[in-house]
Amino acid sequence: MGQSLDIPRVIKDDWKRLDLIVNKIKLKLGRNASPTFTGLTLTGLTASRLIWTNSSKTLASKDLIGLVAGTANEINIADDGSGGVTIGIIDPLIVAKGGIGTASLTDHGILLGSGTSAITPLAVAANGQIPIGSVGADPVLAEITGTANQITSTPGAGSITLSLPQDIHTGASPEWAGATIDGIVFGDVFDAQKQPTGFVDRTATLSWNDGDFTLTITGSHDIYINGVKTTKSTDSIQIADTTGLHWIYYDSSGTLTKNTAFPGWHLPIMATVYWNTTGGGGSYNKGLVGEERHNIVMDWHTHEYLHNTVGSRFKNGLAGTFDDTTITIEAGEWHDEDIEHAPSQQTTCNVLYKNGSANWEWDAGVSVYYKLNGTALRYNNGNALADCTPNRYMAMWIFATNDISVPIVALMGQRQDTTLNNARENNTYESLSFGILPFQEMKLLYRVILRSTGSPPSYVETQDLRAISNLPAGTYVATAHSTLTGLTTGNDHSQYLLADGTTALAGAWDMGSQVLTNVNIDSGDIHNDVTHTQWDAAYSHSLLTSGNPHSVTPTELSLVIGTNVQAYAAVLDDLAPLGAPTSDGQFIVATGGGVFAYEKDNVARTSLGVGIGDSPQFVGIELGHASDTTIARVSAGVVAIEGTNIAMVGGAHHDGFSDYVGNEHIDHTGVTLTAGTGLTGGGDISTGRTFAVNGVLEDLDTLGPVGANSEFLVGTGAGTLAWENAATAATSMGLGTGDSPAFTGLSLSDDLIFSADGGIHANTSDASDNVAIFIGGGGAFGSNRGGYIALYGNEHATNQGDIFIVAGNVTDGDIHFQVEGAERLRVTAEGVTLIGVANVEGASITVGKASTTTGTLILHDAGSANTITLTVPNALAGSLSFTLPPTDGDNTNVLQTDGSGVLTWAAAGGAFTSKFSACLTSNQSMADAVFAKLTLDNDSTVDNYDTDGDFNTSTNRFTVPTTGYYSVKIFATVLNVLDGDFMQIILRKNDTTYVAPTDSGVVGGAGSLSLNASKDMYLESGDYYELWCLVDTVDNNPRNAFGDSRSTGMTVHRFA
Repeated sequence: MGQSLDIPRVIKDDWKRLDLIVNKIKLKLGRNASPTFTGLTLTGLTASRLIWTNSSKTLASKDLIGLVAGTANEINIADDGSGGVTIGIIDPLIVAKGGIGTASLTDHGILLGSGTSAITPLAVAANGQIPIGSVGADPVLAEITGTANQITSTPGAGSITLSLPQDIHTGASPEWAGATIDGIVFGDVFDAQKQPTGFVDRTATLSWNDGDFTLTITGSHDIYINGVKTTKSTDSIQIADTTGLHWIYYDSSGTLTKNTAFPGWHLPIMATVYWNTTGGGGSYNKGLVGEERHNIVMDWHTHEYLHNTVGSRFKNGLAGTFDDTTITIEAGEWHDEDIEHAPSQQTTCNVLYKNGSANWEWDAGVSVYYKLNGTALRYNNGNALADCTPNRYMAMWIFATNDISVPIVALMGQRQDTTLNNARENNTYESLSFGILPFQEMKLLYRVILRSTGSPPSYVETQDLRAISNLPAGTYVATAHSTLTGLTTGNDHSQYLLADGTTALAGAWDMGSQVLTNVNIDSGDIHNDVTHTQWDAAYSHSLLTSGNPHSVTPTELSLVIGTNVQAYAAVLDDLAPLGAPTSDGQFIVATGGGVFAYEKDNVARTSLGVGIGDSPQFVGIELGHASDTTIARVSAGVVAIEGTNIAMVGGAHHDGFSDYVGNEHIDHTGVTLTAGTGLTGGGDISTGRTFAVNGVLEDLDTLGPVGANSEFLVGTGAGTLAWENAATAATSMGLGTGDSPAFTGLSLSDDLIFSADGGIHANTSDASDNVAIFIGGGGAFGSNRGGYIALYGNEHATNQGDIFIVAGNVTDGDIHFQVEGAERLRVTAEGVTLIGVANVEGASITVGKASTTTGTLILHDAGSANTITLTVPNALAGSLSFTLPPTDGDNTNVLQTDGSGVLTWAAAGGAFTSKFSACLTSNQSMADAVFAKLTLDNDSTVDNYDTDGDFNTSTNRFTVPTTGYYSVKIFATVLNVLDGDFMQIILRKNDTTYVAPTDSGVVGGAGSLSLNASKDMYLESGDYYELWCLVDTVDNNPRNAFGDSRSTGMTVHRFA
C-alpha cells in the first residue's frame, strides 16, 4: 500500500534538513515507490470507458467487448451497449471446464472427484469425521486421533476440538525447553539479550538478622532470568563474616547467592548488605541492607546505563526540619531508576562515620543526627574520629537511602572551620572522601551546619539540596547569592553583624572559650601593649577590682603550647622587657634584683667567674677531650698530668719531680754552648760555665731602667741610646710637626685630623697623571672656606660640602666602584648604573621626579641588546599603589585587581587553550544494537588539529591535561540507514561511565543520519574520554560510521 509523502518544511540554511527532504522524496516517489493519491483526472478520453494503450503507446478509451471474448462450454460474453459486457456461465458446466458435470448433489454429502466425469458425493459423515486420503483409492471418512503428549482430538457434532498439553493463549504461561520459528531460536535470543531479567514485584518482604548475619525473603515471588520465569518461595542466605559490601542475587541457575564481587547487571539482584565486623574494637557485627529488586519492565542494559549516568532522583516531599537535638524528614518520594521509594515521616536516622579505618560504622536509628564525645561535637579527620575545637563549625550530610529499615542517613562531615563563611565554602560534596559507601543508591537531601558549643551543639543553618540532580559520583552546584531573587538594596540578613560596623549589637556577647584577636583599646592592641592609661580611656578602672585593675592575678595565667601548659612564674615579668637578642652567642645573665641583660664573650666569662683576673677552681681539666691529658691537683701546691708532677708551689723544685736524677742536668759535656752576636764565652755544659755581653748590649746595660710609660728607645749617637717620649720620638721618626713622610700605603683605625689648611695631595697638575686627593678648608683650592673633597686631574671643587670626581674637566668625570675586582657601581653624566644584584634596605625606591621627570624602568635581556621598558603615564589621575599576591598562582593564571590596588591570581578567560579536533578517516562498521567506540585516528588533516598533543590517535581517546572548564563537541554520521533505525552518540569516561554530551534520533527514511552534541564541562586532570556510538537497526544488520574529516569526530577547547 502506498505511503503519505509528508514532506517537511524547508528551513533556510538548514542543509542537513534539505538533504533529509530530498532523500524522503526519492523514497516516496522513486521507481520502487507506491504513492497514493486522493484523485487523478486525465483529459482526451471517453467517459465510462476503459483506458488502454493504443499502437502509439498513448492512453485511449475502449469498449470492453473489444477486449473480452467468451470460451466454448464455459462462458458466454454479450455487449451491453454502454461499453460493458454481460458474462454468463454454461449450465451445467462440465468438469473439464471447471464445473461439476451434474445439476444435483446428495444432501450432506461430501463431493468426490472422478476425473473428467461428473462429481459424486461420499456418504454422509458422522460427528467429527473428515475425509482421509488413501493412495490409489477414494478417500474415506474417519476421525482424527491426535498424538499423545502433543495434540488431543475430540470429535463433536460438526466439530473437531484439538488441544495442547498446556495453554498458549495470550494470558497463559506455557513453558518449553526450546522453540525455533522461522530460524529464530528463542532460547538463544533470551541467552543473548539476557531479557527479561528481574523481579515481577516486591510484595515479598526482606528482613535482616545481625545475630547470624542472615538475609531472609519471606513470601512467594516470581523472578525472570534470561527470559525464563521461576516462582520462588521464602528463602534465606547467610553472608560471609567479612567487613565490606555484599551482593545478594539469584545466579543463572536460580539459586540464591551471595558474593563480595558485583555479579553483573544481567542477573536479578535482590539486595546489598554492608557488614562491619571489625568496628568497636572487633565485636561490632552490624549490617545495613539496601533494596535492589528492580522490575522486569526495565532491561538490564538500561538499568546499567541509568545507574552509571543518572543515579537517584528526587520527586517530591522529604521536607527537613532540624534544631539542636532533633531531625524530622517529612514523607516524600524519590526514584532509584524504576524503584519508587516513598518513606513516611522520619524522626530517626543512622549516623554514619569512620572510626580509625576506611570502614563505615554507624549509630543505628538514633534521634540525634550527629555524634558527641561527652560534650564535644565529633567530625571525621581523615578516617579518624576527632573532637571539634570549641566554637568551630562542621557539617552533617543528610541522605535518603534504599535501606529497608531506616531510610534516612546522616553522614558525618570531614573537616572543621573557624568561621561560618569558611564552613559554607569548604564543606562541599566534592570534598568528601567516601571509599566504599554502604549503599548503592543514595539521594543527597540537605547539608546541616552545626557549631561546637557543648552538649548539645548549636544548630546554625541548612542548605536544601533535594532538587540538585547529583550524578552517581556525587556533585552539586551551589546557587550564587547574587543570583537569588527578592534581594533588597539594604541588609538582607539583619540578624548578622556587618563588617562595616553599621549594625549595632542587640545584646551582650558571651565569648565562651573563644579568643578575640587584634582588638584595639584606645590606641593599643589588647594582646600586645595596652597601657593602664589606654584602659582608662576606654573603660574606667573604677569598675574593675581593686589591687589588680585587670582582675586577673599573674598566677592565674599560663602558657599553652600544644597539649603542654607552662604555669605562670614571676620571672616572666623580668624577662618581658629584655627584648630579642642582637647577635649570636649572647647569654641571658641576671645583673641585679629582677634585672636581666644579654652578655657575650669576655663580659659573659667574667659573669661566670672565668674572666681575666679570676681564679676559677676545677677538680681537673681535660685537654683535647682525651683521657690521657687530664690536668689535676695532686696535693697542696702540686699539679700533675696523668700522675706526673709538672709544677709545685715555690717553684719547680727538681727534687719534687718523679724519676729525678740528682745533678743530671748540670754537667753535660756532650753538649756545647756557642756565644752568638753580642756575647762572648761559651763551651760545654759544666759547672762554672759563663757568657759575657758586648756591643749594644753593653750600651743597654748603661742606659738604666725606663723612666715612664710609652717611652721609646732611640739611638742618639754612636754607642749612645736614650729614652724618648711620644712627641720627641715622633720627631726622631720623621713624623713630627712640619715633616712630610711618604708611605706606599696608609691604613687608619680612627679619624685622620688635619689643620685648618692641611690636606693630602699628589704633587701634580698634569691631567694625564694619576688623580690626586686633596682635603682642605679653603686655601688655594677653594674660594669659600669650608670642608670639601676633590678628586681631580686639573680642576677642583669650588663649593663647600661638594664631592667631585673629574677626569680633565668636571663635566665628563665618572665614578667607578669595584668590589673584589668586580665593578658594582658606575656614575656618569647619563646617570647611575648598578652592576649585579641591588639590595635596597629602605622602605621604598623612587624613579623619576614629581612634576618634572616621568619614571621609567628599563630591563635588558642577557642574549641581545633588546630591552623591556616600563613607563608611568605622563598624567595620572591620582597616585596608585599595587600590592602583589603573597603566593604564586596556578598555570595560566593572570593578575587581577580588586579596584583598591590589591592584586590576586585569577583564572584566565578569553582565548581557548589546549585545542584539538580529531576525526574518523575511514568508514567503521557498527554492529547492531551494541555501543562501540569510534576509532578516531586523525588529528592533523585540514579540518583537524591538536595544539598540545592531548588526543591519542592510537588509543582514540582524549586525556585531560589540566583540571578546568572545557567546551566539548561530538558528532557522527552513519550511512545506509533504514526507516526506523535508532542511533545515539555519547561520551564515555575512563572506559566505565557514559556521560553527557549525548544526542540520539530515529531515522525517517533510508539514507544517512547525522547527530551532534556539545556541552561545557568541568574536567579533571588524568581522566580520559572517548566517543561511543549505538546503532539499533530494523533489519539487525550492521551499519557504517562515515569516515572523513567533517562527519565523525570530537572537538575539545579548554577555556578556563
